[in-house]
Amino acid sequence: MLSIILVSVGIILLIEAVVLNLDLLRILTDPKLQRRWRLLLGLIFFFIIGYVAFLITLVMPHADLAFTPLIIAAVFCLGAVFVVTVLLVDISMVKRLVSKNKELSDVTRALMSANENLERAETDLERKNEELKKNLEDFYSVRVSLAKDLDKKKVKQENARIRKRIDMLEKGKP
Repeated sequence: MLSIILVSVGIILLIEAVVLNLDLLRILTDPKLQRRWRLLLGLIFFFIIGYVAFLITLVMPHADLAFTPLIIAAVFCLGAVFVVTVLLVDISMVKRLVSKNKELSDVTRALMSANENLERAETDLERKNEELKKNLEDFYSVRVSLAKDLDKKKVKQENARIRKRIDMLEKGKP
């Protein structure tokens, strides 16, 4: 009786494996991986057939099929093929994941370095902008003091133009 239960549970699990395999095949885009998972699917179908045939011999002992030992031997042999195939598929997928992870790490490092360079450049530009503002303020002050000696109307126009430029720079407009 326990043998019947174990084989029946095995059949149910194999049917679930078929569903999972089909879900995976819908996701995969790599033809090489698809072929390998289809091979596994074929082996799973063979196992289901072997399990069902063996279950029949357990349920109906008088229907002792002459090929029962052959079924068991085939299930064992193809079970080994299944294990090797699963390992090959897993190794292939893990290698690809490791490779993609390395690529992602390299890109991340490059982006972090570029970001640091941009931050340094931004700091440098802010410092230079402050220097330019100070120079313009100094220049404006000098012009105001020189204005006494120059044409007042023309100086006022120039001062207004310079003041406008300083205000634009302070607001961050070029």
